[in-house]
Amino acid sequence: MPLLCCLTKVDRSLIDGGAGLGERNSKGAALARNLIGTANRLSHLGHRFSGEPRGLFDEYCARCYPTLDAREASSIWRSAQKDNPTATLTDEALENCIKSWQRQQSINSQKVQTNDSKRATVTGDSGKSGDSYKRNY
Repeated sequence: MPLLCCLTKVDRSLIDGGAGLGERNSKGAALARNLIGTANRLSHLGHRFSGEPRGLFDEYCARCYPTLDAREASSIWRSAQKDNPTATLTDEALENCIKSWQRQQSINSQKVQTNDSKRATVTGDSGKSGDSYKRNY
């Protein structure tokens, strides 16, 4: 499950779009604390996830305007690590995010299987010999 799925809409929006001059550091610090805290909480609850918290933070930094340079980003990250980082979402909300992601994966899997089945029927690609129409000229 992607770590991104267990973040608030605001945090996902920051990762997708960054922040502008005058708010990059404060929003970046809050995001870093939540990324670290959420990753720690998911691990504590026994949930495996994909996506590194620092990698997501670096995506945020790259999308800020102007971009946050590596030195400034590292400073914000180190500060967040020392600042008792916690998840923004409650344990119950995190569990609901996980269930929602799992449900969506199941739906997507069913759609793929249905589409594959329809494709085999439409193309006559069932794997059986002699099931497709052949023209004899």
